[in-house]
Amino acid sequence: MPHYKNKSKHNSEKLSDRLWEGVWKGLITNDTFNALRRGIENRFKVNTPGELKTGPGRRGKRTIRRGAFSAWKGSLPYSGRWFKLPMINFDDDLIAFEELKKDRVRLLLDRYGILFKELLQREQPVLSWAALFRSLRLMELSGELLAGYFFENIPGPQFVSHEAFRKLQSKLPEESIFWINASEPASLCGLQIDAFKGTLPKRLSGTHLVYQGKKAGTHFGTKRETPHHQRFAG
Repeated sequence: MPHYKNKSKHNSEKLSDRLWEGVWKGLITNDTFNALRRGIENRFKVNTPGELKTGPGRRGKRTIRRGAFSAWKGSLPYSGRWFKLPMINFDDDLIAFEELKKDRVRLLLDRYGILFKELLQREQPVLSWAALFRSLRLMELSGELLAGYFFENIPGPQFVSHEAFRKLQSKLPEESIFWINASEPASLCGLQIDAFKGTLPKRLSGTHLVYQGKKAGTHFGTKRETPHHQRFAG
């Protein structure tokens, strides 16, 4: 790759240092791993002619031995094609990333209606409380969400959308009966909340919870195809 040397006006050693410096800064890269292998083998340095072994040549002149010349040539990081990486506008990326996290919050609110720390413990890391808490606060400050103490026995802040808050203010029909699977997202089974321990069944797909209005009634499930019922709350 002699054209790199001609364009840069640097000797081989200086050009190699500049190339690897650009790599460490994330400015340039190579389209083959062979350049990286050579760099590792030579500790990212080029053998200078002064370091190469010489031997007697014609007319009494000292010449570089063939093996030493091959070693010098092999230390050059000229394999493959070097090219600049596109510059990234970090300001734009931060804004876009924050909007992405807000979209994740909206997705979770559509799923749960309310968000609090323990509820998100089963989610993927990108949907965890730690990953989204800052976005929740920003959405609260912008007026998109409400924060408060909406349900008893749940420690820490709770966040709801305005639509969910309006639904919470409306009363559930006292005589209506409905049920959910214990493993559904809306189920509180398995949450690490002290107030719920011993009051809810295990989070199993074969278990269902029955409610009458806002009161929990019974839960039932199957074990070896045999149905069973158990009273767990009044």
